[in-house]
Amino acid sequence: MRTGRLWRGAAAAPDLLVIAGWWALICTIGFWRKDFCGDGVRHLPAILESAYPHLGEPRWLFLPALLFIVLRPAVALGLVHDVEGLTRLMMAATVVAAGVYLLAVRACLAARGIAPGRRAVALAVAGGSAGLLVSATDLMEPIFGAMLVAVGLAVAARRASAPGASADDCGRALLSATAAIAAATLLYQGLLLGLGLVPLVVPGRTLRDRRALAQAALILAAVPLVMVGALSASGNSIGRAVARSVLAEENPLYRSYLGKPGFTPYLVALAAGPPLGVVTLGQHRGFRGVLADLHTTATRWPALLLLARLGFAMAVLAAGVIAAWRRRDWPLLWSLFALLVLPVMFRPQLHGYIKFYVLLPIVLAFGAARASPAAAAAVAALLLALNAGPLLASLPAQQRFYGDRVEAYARADAHSCWLTTGWVPTFSFRWPGAVCPILGSLAKGSGEDVERVTAAGRAALTACLEDCFCRSSAVFTDDMTESARPLVADSARHFGYTAVDLQAVVLPVQRARLASRAGSTLPVYQYPPDEQRRRCELMPRHR
Repeated sequence: MRTGRLWRGAAAAPDLLVIAGWWALICTIGFWRKDFCGDGVRHLPAILESAYPHLGEPRWLFLPALLFIVLRPAVALGLVHDVEGLTRLMMAATVVAAGVYLLAVRACLAARGIAPGRRAVALAVAGGSAGLLVSATDLMEPIFGAMLVAVGLAVAARRASAPGASADDCGRALLSATAAIAAATLLYQGLLLGLGLVPLVVPGRTLRDRRALAQAALILAAVPLVMVGALSASGNSIGRAVARSVLAEENPLYRSYLGKPGFTPYLVALAAGPPLGVVTLGQHRGFRGVLADLHTTATRWPALLLLARLGFAMAVLAAGVIAAWRRRDWPLLWSLFALLVLPVMFRPQLHGYIKFYVLLPIVLAFGAARASPAAAAAVAALLLALNAGPLLASLPAQQRFYGDRVEAYARADAHSCWLTTGWVPTFSFRWPGAVCPILGSLAKGSGEDVERVTAAGRAALTACLEDCFCRSSAVFTDDMTESARPLVADSARHFGYTAVDLQAVVLPVQRARLASRAGSTLPVYQYPPDEQRRRCELMPRHR
């Protein structure tokens, strides 16, 4: 009898069954994984070290404060003592936020009159897409703001679609969605693109109502005012606060380092960026690298598989656009344009950021709900196989890699130094010593004087190199080997760095001391004492 009731309940609400299965999947992946996005982990040390919340960069202004409020009680109660423990708590908050996100999408679809069966398929498409599945199983900044956007859209959809909804009700629906998007933007700036989803849940006549639009504009105007006000209150001048709110990076050389001249970057971003929100492509060396791999027997098959995944993602997006065009579904077309075209037009150099596509699953769900159920179910199955499959398959290797790194890091102490071409070591929360990042140092610098900002980045690198080679007990690295010479040469040239010859700092593998297990995925090397002394002699104060 009880089994029969369960089956009848599942048949009556298959969409809730899909959400429950999907949530079990993301919990499995999220809590099993060890390697997390550095952009999320970077907020955790301050929660351990500070008794008060603080502001972040304008791109994620109030996110550190939110994480402090959510996670700090566990630290205060003595339940968590290190950053690794906080990663578990942040993952718990992440999967909860992701679950609320998908429930809110369900509410949107229900308010628009989509039947439970179609909702179930549409939610499977949204949950299986890379934009949500990756964000829900890693520590990333946008998921909390994206949850707010989805909830705001759900509230707006219910108000605007309620039986007998008046023009005032629809106006309030617009304000609800706008307020949620404004709040989300203060957590992660890119979520302002959520405005492109409002036509999916608010009637067109409301979007043409000048009074409603004026009220929504006032709400949105509060976003830059709050940003500038918060930054000014923390010690920035008004001019610098405005500049920091508008510019992605304070260091102008780092901004130009990320960008490339001409129209080619825009074309590449338009072609390769949006599919990343549908299907993960993994690590690859760009289009030129993939094309080069096609000419080598050992790499041909992986390159073909990557191109096949890219082609499938493009086909899904193209099919959605064509179907919406045929139906004259202008709200869906506008939403696709807002989420797929605008991000890569404004920041083409970052088209590979999966964070740009955290709202795309909402649009995919609306498109799938209006497509053929059989076709949408096939797409959902393929998305889960192509995205969840590799994530699950990579977890055992990730666990082994974590074990290798913990063993290698055990050879270091609090006075050791990690040298890297980029930002931080893998599993940075297990590294016991200091870190000297080449690009991370050069990209530093803050203030209103451009020359001082760029000079501060160069000075930061010189100081950290000197501390690393002349004052640390040992120097470790996993990427400052011969293969890094072109990269460090390019970094030195672009940032005008001449204080130390970075190519001379590179450690040849044949002279290195292996600190990790033989055959490790990404070996850790230690500079032998004599090699460390030679690099110390390159420093300006020791010549």
